[in-house]
Amino acid sequence: MRALLLLALAPACSLGTYDYTACSSNLECRDAFGFATVCNADGYCEPAPGNDRCSETWPTDLLSRPANYTGNYIIGSLYDHSTDVPETLATQLPIIEVNDYGGLEGHDFAMIQCDYAEDLDVDDLGADDAAAAGAVYLAETIGVAAIIGPATSSQSQTVWNALHNDEMDADVVIISPSATSTSLTTIDGVSPSDEDPGLFWRTAPPDELQGKVIAGLVTDSGANRVVALHEDGPYGQGLYEAFDQNYAGDSTELTFADQSSMIESLTTSTEGYDAVLFFAGDVGDIAAFLNAAASLDYYEEMPIFLSDAARDVDLLAEASSASALFPNITGTAPGAVSGDVYDAFDAAYGAQYEPDSSASDSSYTPYCFDATWLALYGTAWSYYNEDAVGGTGIARGLRRVSNPDVDAEDEVILRPTSWANLIANAQDAADINVLGASGELDYDPSTGETSGPIDVWTIAANGDEFVTDHTEYP
Repeated sequence: MRALLLLALAPACSLGTYDYTACSSNLECRDAFGFATVCNADGYCEPAPGNDRCSETWPTDLLSRPANYTGNYIIGSLYDHSTDVPETLATQLPIIEVNDYGGLEGHDFAMIQCDYAEDLDVDDLGADDAAAAGAVYLAETIGVAAIIGPATSSQSQTVWNALHNDEMDADVVIISPSATSTSLTTIDGVSPSDEDPGLFWRTAPPDELQGKVIAGLVTDSGANRVVALHEDGPYGQGLYEAFDQNYAGDSTELTFADQSSMIESLTTSTEGYDAVLFFAGDVGDIAAFLNAAASLDYYEEMPIFLSDAARDVDLLAEASSASALFPNITGTAPGAVSGDVYDAFDAAYGAQYEPDSSASDSSYTPYCFDATWLALYGTAWSYYNEDAVGGTGIARGLRRVSNPDVDAEDEVILRPTSWANLIANAQDAADINVLGASGELDYDPSTGETSGPIDVWTIAANGDEFVTDHTEYP
């Protein structure tokens, strides 16, 4: 499936003549009238239906005045807009930056931002189903070639399944900044290649690294018999398996489907162990675990190991009644980012969004920023080297961004002043080595995965912030 080609309007058509323009696919209507058109059941083009979950955009009038943006390259994003505000803004920022530097061949980029937060005022969909519905709308109705997000492994799995099944096989690349489950490594194939580059990418390292670090921490603590309670899904399952493969002691695995079953397992099945591991992607679930554990006497001295989703300031507020357990907690997460490239991103974010939002509000904002930059570069690569801009073409471009033979001084930094350089390399189909706000994006060509340092964190004595104890490198 092609996506938003830079084609001139069909000679016999003009904007507004939908009723008399026959079609057999949404693509034909988009080629003729722009992105906001579809082919209806009667075989004629018409304005694309709106979607209450996909109403936020950049530019802000993208959907209300679509005729002004015919020819733009539209990228989608998928987040929970009730919690992932800094992630959504960081994902949007490169669109603004690149447009200020001329876009691609005189055509700007734009973004449609879909929300998968549970909201009964909109519909009765749970987060996973809402993410899937948003992805289908972006792929089929809008025709995007790239989606940034979703944030979690569970939603990433659901979105993938929605776009690839017996009824649909969308040529859309998904770039998640924070879906870290190891089960996603082979979701798009076990042997990526230039011919079949894989359509699922991420900028955060997979949980294989985090699980190995957790196993080392548990071993060093002297715990020989542990219980691991985790959510039933790709994030919790993948993280537990990565831990278990690297832990020589005795581990008992417990899973839960909801908070009720989690609290039941917690209160009936976690006593008598040397340590407890809890893996969940939702801050509310982690807070519920800690608050319930605080009511049990044997947790007063129990070592508790958490993962990256727990390093969220919202947890400290939601679990404040369990603050007596905070000294018992050790956690891991992809390494906090620093350095000149991050500082430049932080400054650009602040200039655009502060005082309403800060890049430091989420540890994943630089990963979101880099994810969109990769989509922009991939779009340019696909434009110059493929017959059309599509997800597969973008993914082929991404296989060119981590050439270790490129000298350090020749690294291309993902920032607006490098856009002309990125375009030139895309035109030449050249291998490059990129440096992002999140650090080195060193993708392994045999797996399509990147790697990075893992922070080991604790909670400060005042209970108001997280402290990095040390950082481990793969």
